Amino acid sequence: MVKAVTELRDIIKDITSQSQKQEENSTPGYTRSKDNELEKLQDGTRLLAAQLRASGKLNKDEVRLQSVRCTDSAFELMATQSLLQVSQIIIGHARTKLADFGDFGVTEANILNLESIRAEATRLISQRNVAGGTRKSATDTLPELLTQMRDQLELVDDLIDSLIKDIEFTNVYHNMRKIIDRGGRSIPAEQEQN
Repeated sequence: MVKAVTELRDIIKDITSQSQKQEENSTPGYTRSKDNELEKLQDGTRLLAAQLRASGKLNKDEVRLQSVRCTDSAFELMATQSLLQVSQIIIGHARTKLADFGDFGVTEANILNLESIRAEATRLISQRNVAGGTRKSATDTLPELLTQMRDQLELVDDLIDSLIKDIEFTNVYHNMRKIIDRGGRSIPAEQEQN
């Protein structure tokens, strides 16, 4: 009996631990921060691309135009990984030809700021993915733990019936188990009458 109860406690501790992992690794805060940083990256990359496009058009530089050809609508529809790649390409192009873009408002500070935003967005994406993976892993273990707990409770039920001779105790125990089995929910009055 003691062994069965001890195993039941251990399973309940594992369930509690996995539930805490789920709670600790809730992704909404990570997602909100990541989305804010990606929005800044999108805006900064869009502005830099427009500046480089203007330079390319005025200088009739087809190579430059092709390297920064993303339109505003393309930026809006761009997936996260694509945005990271495009921003890196545009930053690289701006950095290599920085002297050519001075008349178009492109400065070293602009480029450094955009690189910083891109690095932070990348870090936040990674953090969010780790948290999401940890949460999913914890969630995936719960069904098996709950099955183990139910099996262990059934064993304890059988042991209570066979080993405990105090009828009052066994009645209280089984009444409590009915509450647990029912999940603490009551059936609406309409359904009870049917």
